[in-house]
Amino acid sequence: MSGPSSQWLPDGYGSRPATTADVDAVHQLVTACEYELRGRAATGADVIAAGLNTPGLEVKSDAVLVHHSGSELAGWGWVKGRRATVHVHPGHTRRGLGSALLAWTEARARRLGSDRLAHTVPDSWPGR
Repeated sequence: MSGPSSQWLPDGYGSRPATTADVDAVHQLVTACEYELRGRAATGADVIAAGLNTPGLEVKSDAVLVHHSGSELAGWGWVKGRRATVHVHPGHTRRGLGSALLAWTEARARRLGSDRLAHTVPDSWPGR
């Protein structure tokens, strides 16, 4: 499975594996999430690029993008061993994308042999 199954994604959403060419789009997504959460961006494109080039990360199977209507980036996630990250664009929240990406990260981690998964959740995250 390259990403969340289309049966778990709302109508109009699809997924595909991430590539290193997606750094700018992912950076824009992460920046939108950080502005919504903290009122400022803290993650540079270099951090996204470094993450996608982490030794041992198989980008085509360990990182996924979720698009709305085939073009607009709505979310992304990656898994490496027991670590995972998921971001959903503020304009696409409350539609089940975060849940679908979380389920994908958990399933991917299990396939990689991990029985635990760590997600970083900021203290300021609503609902924490």
